[in-house]
Amino acid sequence: MAGSLSNIGLGSNGALSFDIIEKLRVVDERNQVAPIDRRLDTTSTKLTDLSILTTMVASFKSATSVLSDEMSYLKRSSSVGGDSVGVSVKSGTFLQDFSIDVGQLAGRDIIESVAFSSQNATFATAADTIGINIDGNDYNIDVNSNTTLTQLKDQIFDKTDGKVTASILNVGGADPYKLILKSTDTGVSQDITVSSVGGTVADLGLNDLNSAQDASFTYNGISIARASNSFDDLIVGVSITLKETGVSQVSITQDRANITKNLENFVSKYNELMSNLNEATKFDSDLKVSGIFQGTSEITGMKSMINRQLLSVDESGRNLADYGVTLNSGGMLELDKSIINSKLSSDSKDVESFFRGVTTVDTTMRAGSSVDAGTIDITAGDLRINGIDIIVSLTGTASQNAIDLRDAINSANISGIEVMLDSVSNRIILNSDGGGDIGITGDSAKLSSIGFIEGVTKGSSQTTIGFFSTFNDKLGNLISSKNSILNLFEQSLESRQKSLQVERETTVQRLDARYNIMATKFMAYDSIIGRLNNQFQSLSMMIEASFADKN
Repeated sequence: MAGSLSNIGLGSNGALSFDIIEKLRVVDERNQVAPIDRRLDTTSTKLTDLSILTTMVASFKSATSVLSDEMSYLKRSSSVGGDSVGVSVKSGTFLQDFSIDVGQLAGRDIIESVAFSSQNATFATAADTIGINIDGNDYNIDVNSNTTLTQLKDQIFDKTDGKVTASILNVGGADPYKLILKSTDTGVSQDITVSSVGGTVADLGLNDLNSAQDASFTYNGISIARASNSFDDLIVGVSITLKETGVSQVSITQDRANITKNLENFVSKYNELMSNLNEATKFDSDLKVSGIFQGTSEITGMKSMINRQLLSVDESGRNLADYGVTLNSGGMLELDKSIINSKLSSDSKDVESFFRGVTTVDTTMRAGSSVDAGTIDITAGDLRINGIDIIVSLTGTASQNAIDLRDAINSANISGIEVMLDSVSNRIILNSDGGGDIGITGDSAKLSSIGFIEGVTKGSSQTTIGFFSTFNDKLGNLISSKNSILNLFEQSLESRQKSLQVERETTVQRLDARYNIMATKFMAYDSIIGRLNNQFQSLSMMIEASFADKN
């Protein structure tokens, strides 16, 4: 507004000036714009702090997610007492102990030639065909009187499809070079046999240094052989490497250290989040200072929810303190590793049950009445169990018919169904340990003769939701969708920020218009006052001149 307006006040001798307009503008901006700016600053700070909080909640949720994940409890560790084997284990492998006594390692066949003076020395006196037999396969290599040791070496690997490797070794002496043949793989089937049609192979003077052999060992006292020293087909999920002869004791256990580490991370992430929440929601009555989210329902509600879940007790009376996690006097979590390690050692299933929950499957049972004696010819469609036809001809006593019927059902290999025989009452009992349904359909008369009627016995299971599974779901309600609590709160802050920006822009435009009008009026008034002052000065001079003439 300075520019040409800076001349305002010349006519009025400063009574109406640009400085007066600026001072009035400052007062209006302080009363109208500054409050909007303060609200904008607060909203911007809230958005920044909310972003930090959301990141912390996400990090905290990751900690609860890991502890509620089944894979955390399927991880395995292995320990080996002894030096004869190395072991690696996949997640979910059956927990077990076993011993391995290595009697012999698997070996490769190694053959050396006689010594030659040069790598380019020839060995054949005439054209010939050298044959190599390995792993039941024959390979032929054509040579002549010009074929060198190096050329033969190169041909061996190519012609045998890589099953035999060849190298030239400098052993020193007057004739330092020897051709070395080695089977690529181990095992007795990798024995190398070298021959030739014309007998020139004899010029190589081959000598067997190490015969190919299978590994031999005992697994829990059972004799085992393998062509390789490394294999993964002995125990499901376990890879074993034989290293030397001798006995080793192997123990496969749950990876408890991993669970404890995950629990430590949960404690750390909780403390980090809660420290931030405490600061954001505090009120210092002495200093009259409030945290940025003091009194904000979304944030205070989140803090209360987290603390309620932290102190919750399940229907079995268990809480987090039973597993070594407690609140100290400062409201922060602490972990007693000795407690959780003891729990994992004594009853890891209880730890998993409390942490992530468990599904208990009830055994489904369907018991028939007594099987009749005599001839009962059951053909296709007469008896179906879970959609599988049972076909059998019963021709004996009630007891024998019950046995034959049991055997026929077992032979049908119905998934999940176990067949039992009540020999006292001559009746069939069907069980499904997996909690599946047991459905029986067929001819009503035939079914009656073997003690059954049509119908379905429903399976059942019970699922409990663990501490961290529940925690993870509740934290998900805070951040895991567009309509989650913290995301909606962020949207409301962003909307408020935009609204305040519009309000500020409108207020500034209104003040600009007001003071532009005021400046224009000041200029007009200043001009009028200037003209009046000039007229007054002229009149004053005329009066003074007239007064002087009279005197």
